[in-house]
Amino acid sequence: MTLREKIEIDPQKLTGAATSLGKGVMTGTPMEGNKTNLSDFNGYGLPQDKLPGLTEAQVRAFYARVYRQLVDRLGKGTGDLSQYFIFWDLRTGMIETNAVKVNQSGFNSHIVMEKVGGKYFIELKKTPNANNGVEAGIMDAAAQNSIQDEVKP
Repeated sequence: MTLREKIEIDPQKLTGAATSLGKGVMTGTPMEGNKTNLSDFNGYGLPQDKLPGLTEAQVRAFYARVYRQLVDRLGKGTGDLSQYFIFWDLRTGMIETNAVKVNQSGFNSHIVMEKVGGKYFIELKKTPNANNGVEAGIMDAAAQNSIQDEVKP
């Protein structure tokens, strides 16, 4: 049984540095604690095995440098990403190409990429949102607050 997150990116909803999301460019740092597949939250990063011999700290520094270059070159960026989940089970003959969309799994992730006072920040706010044929997901109101983090090497 497999449950997978799907993220749809509409390039029309991206501005500034966030336009890189629609081009498959890494925009954040690898997920905390994920030592075997160091990729960013939206799946556009390079797994660690694509950067052989590098430590987690070196991978993070690489992506932080790319992030800073994007923001410097393209300016403050915003974007909205549509997220939903799909399910399939090989035991029933289902494969990913005929997976079923999980109802009540729709979310919108609003992202802000910016530089303020010489520091670089990434902000994310995730909210329930019907999209791609699924109903809005269920999420506590407290979990819908914006999360902002400084992007450091």
